[in-house]
Amino acid sequence: QLIKIHPDLSQIAQLPPRKAFGRFKPAFIQQRSDLLQKYLTSIEQQPNIVKSQAFRDFLLPKPYPESEQEQKERMTQESIAINMNIYETMPLHGVNSTPMGPRPMHR
Repeated sequence: QLIKIHPDLSQIAQLPPRKAFGRFKPAFIQQRSDLLQKYLTSIEQQPNIVKSQAFRDFLLPKPYPESEQEQKERMTQESIAINMNIYETMPLHGVNSTPMGPRPMHR
């Protein structure tokens, strides 16, 4: 889909070929990794491609549909994280401090 939107991309760089057999061999993994890095580096030099939504869609994984339970769990975790962040940024008002500074000690 990226090449359909940016046909000039095929002249700039080629995706490294896939391999059905032997794709888990360390030498192949390293070679493919190096070629993918070279591919992305060559695309990086093309701002019109890098800024496109199609390129972002190519790089980012597509979200999978969540079940209702998964959505509730995620929202609960996000809520907990937000509350913790708020709590951590609140000023502490302990026994020996006030919003204006330390309290004088009384005997």
